[in-house]
Amino acid sequence: MPDSLTTADQILIALRQVTQAIDLYSRYLLVEHGLTGPQIGVLRHLDRSSSATPGELSDALHITPPTIVGILNRLEERGLLTRERGSRTDRRSVVVRLTTAGSEAVAKSPPLLRDRFLEQLAQMPTWEQTQMLATLQRVAHLMQADEISAEPFLHRGPAAPASTAMPATGQQNATGEPTAIAATSPVPRHEFPSVASTTAAELTTRELAVRDAIASLAISEQLSGCDPPL
Repeated sequence: MPDSLTTADQILIALRQVTQAIDLYSRYLLVEHGLTGPQIGVLRHLDRSSSATPGELSDALHITPPTIVGILNRLEERGLLTRERGSRTDRRSVVVRLTTAGSEAVAKSPPLLRDRFLEQLAQMPTWEQTQMLATLQRVAHLMQADEISAEPFLHRGPAAPASTAMPATGQQNATGEPTAIAATSPVPRHEFPSVASTTAAELTTRELAVRDAIASLAISEQLSGCDPPL
């Protein structure tokens, strides 16, 4: 890192590295697996519990009920889960279960970016975790983002995409979600290149291919009607 960079510059670079890591991994999930972090979180919870109500999913994953409904709608459209009315004593309740395709999607899903982060965070002493929390909360305040509602998933854009294919640049449907085009996956399953390098000279051939492929993605960042992402 150049000596001419000020402390403020280095802070901004660190912030950019974090947002870029989230951005790249979110796009990788869409390209390679056709899923978002919150969608994978819902599928995994159902895989562990066999069934759940939308309210239970909302509480367990700390995602607002409207956002959970949107995620369930899209996963059901893709045949990854089913929603059924509850017991005879309470026909208003809805029970959500995985389909066979949903179970297969869970088995093939990669680790989430937050999983890797939380594993390393757990190895830090409590005082250091608390210090990090205070610092990040201060950063959120400085960026006037401390009042934004966000779920505990490291992802970019809406909580659920329109389909499993890559969205075309600038193309959105009536609800503001990306429309789909055919895509060729540039990354082997369960593998994602490092995003620490920011210059072309430091990137490997594979990383350049990934960067070029995902450059065409345009994931809607409209905040109206859904929780803003982390």
